[in-house]
Amino acid sequence: KLYPRSDSKYLWYTIGDGKDRIRKSTGCMDYRSARVIQKLWDTKYITNKTTKRITCGRLIMNYLSLLENRKSKGWYIRIRSGLNKFNSVYNNVNVSDCDVDLMDRYMSIREKLIAPKTMVEEIKIINNFFKFAIARRFANINPCTDLILPKIVQVRKTRAFTKEEAKSLLATKHPKDYLLWHILFYTGLRVGDALSLNRSQIHNGYIKREQTKTGNKVIIPIHHKLEPILKNGFEDDMMKYGAIGRSRERVKIIADDCNLHTFRHTFATFLEDYCGASRYDVKVLLGHKNGDVTSNYIHTNVDRLESIINKLDIN
Repeated sequence: KLYPRSDSKYLWYTIGDGKDRIRKSTGCMDYRSARVIQKLWDTKYITNKTTKRITCGRLIMNYLSLLENRKSKGWYIRIRSGLNKFNSVYNNVNVSDCDVDLMDRYMSIREKLIAPKTMVEEIKIINNFFKFAIARRFANINPCTDLILPKIVQVRKTRAFTKEEAKSLLATKHPKDYLLWHILFYTGLRVGDALSLNRSQIHNGYIKREQTKTGNKVIIPIHHKLEPILKNGFEDDMMKYGAIGRSRERVKIIADDCNLHTFRHTFATFLEDYCGASRYDVKVLLGHKNGDVTSNYIHTNVDRLESIINKLDIN
């Protein structure tokens, strides 16, 4: 039973007078400690009254509908994917009931399925979602704040193919690899964009399309060696042959530490090292908005640096 308080609109848990009452109410014999406990209770009571109740599933839908018009397509897809995983586990849980223990349980489920780096990215997405919830009074705390995130192990750095490796790859006899690898090498498209390429995106010797990852529009002139390949062997459904894993393994036969994305790094590196392209030219062709990202795709050849140093002469 709760009893009215003369000094506040909130309630006591026991009857009594003065200090005895607050000690009995909190179960703490020290008066100062009892006052602290009572203050915490009052604060909790206030926040529970003012916080709006909504399930994670409903608020995530509201959050995504807001982001869809304010973020690029690629960012929106990434955020939606991260929140959908969280929503599949805690769809019917109230947002205000989410705490650190709940997030720890979620991490223990996900860490068995994904890499540490992916886990950290997912937690960042969920962290921003709870910031949104707090700002709109759907939650009191952000349960992601005090999480212990997994350690990210440094992965091998991606490099560009050497000229010899590139020649061997482009000389493949596998018809679908031949088509895919030539498109990747001569356009610098990401694998997903190359696979979804269709004739409607080819106009007057140019590839014009929107990148799936970022939503940025890119215009790439078609290389003269790529023109006959696209005319003779390109069909809108031919790229969807569902053998990307095997194609990646065939790349590793020639270059063990590389994958299909290495073609994009090779495209950027060869343009700057052998074709005289500026960093800005490479940035435009790759469809980057930030030049710092482009720098990650250009890998300077050590032999080229040696030839440059040897040209240094006081005469």
